[in-house]
Amino acid sequence: MLQAWDGADRYLLEALAEHAPTGPVLVVDDAFGALSCTLAGRARGWGDSELGRLALEHNLAQNELGAVPWTPMPRPPPGEGVAAVVGRLPRSLARLKYLTAALAPTLAPDTPVLFGDKSKHVQKSAVAAIEEAIGPAASTRAAHRARLILATRDERVGPEPASRGVFGEDELDRGSALLLEALGPLPEGAEVIDLGCGAGALGLAAAKRNPSASLLFCDESHLAVASARDRFAAAGLTNPARFVAQDVLADVPDASADVILCNPPFHQGQAITRRVAAHMFVESARVLRPGGMLIVVGNRHLGYHARLPRYFPRVQVMRSTKRFVVLGATR
Repeated sequence: MLQAWDGADRYLLEALAEHAPTGPVLVVDDAFGALSCTLAGRARGWGDSELGRLALEHNLAQNELGAVPWTPMPRPPPGEGVAAVVGRLPRSLARLKYLTAALAPTLAPDTPVLFGDKSKHVQKSAVAAIEEAIGPAASTRAAHRARLILATRDERVGPEPASRGVFGEDELDRGSALLLEALGPLPEGAEVIDLGCGAGALGLAAAKRNPSASLLFCDESHLAVASARDRFAAAGLTNPARFVAQDVLADVPDASADVILCNPPFHQGQAITRRVAAHMFVESARVLRPGGMLIVVGNRHLGYHARLPRYFPRVQVMRSTKRFVVLGATR
């Protein structure tokens, strides 16, 4: 069972209490609102995940707490006037470097910055990245099976934000490459969705091969959607296209798409889970027109071939290797 908080959240709140900030606290990438709900009344949110924003709204309402102002990335963080920054370490070092480089110019000197995670995920490279952008930094002793990195903003000029740490931004992964090998010509004027688009590699390839196709790029990550939009513009494509941060296909009408391309994630934070993919399959079955197809790639061990027939009458293997399999599921 997934849990909305853990020992790292508890440790962060304890350390923040020791600093006793007297002004607003900027909460970075609060996955389900554990930090922001505790700090409601003085919290400001800055995050990437639309699902995290929805979870925060839900948990604030359930606990009868006031609203927390929330700014989506890649818009600059609302750092002016904050007394402290608190957040969970992102999964990738590239994402951490992006966050801290974007954050640093908005903070006043001497602002404390606290990042935390499970002890095994707090590496020296993360300490070095935070120190490079923010100021002097050090990791703490372990407590609650977690460890923190504490930093203090100084007046140095840090690095400019570079890679956003979006999946597929720097190179095409092998699973997506295999899916593109399987992707043939699409029907004239097809409505195509790149579901969980990341940096948009699947949708961009579909648009280049099918100039009459209309595209929807959607992801729960605001940074991913922004990356896909930027790459689409840079490619000079003229297809009608929309770019939306949302919870899977929540805002897409029933029976409105012809083809859905998907390389589902199997992590939620640090947790390994098949629930995200299962939700994508259910929503894809709802959104596809009769005869429409979901084309999905995944590691063999994830067993998508056994789950997809629950929602689709016909499932076929389109490509396979020792590690990956591409499946076509027809509505």
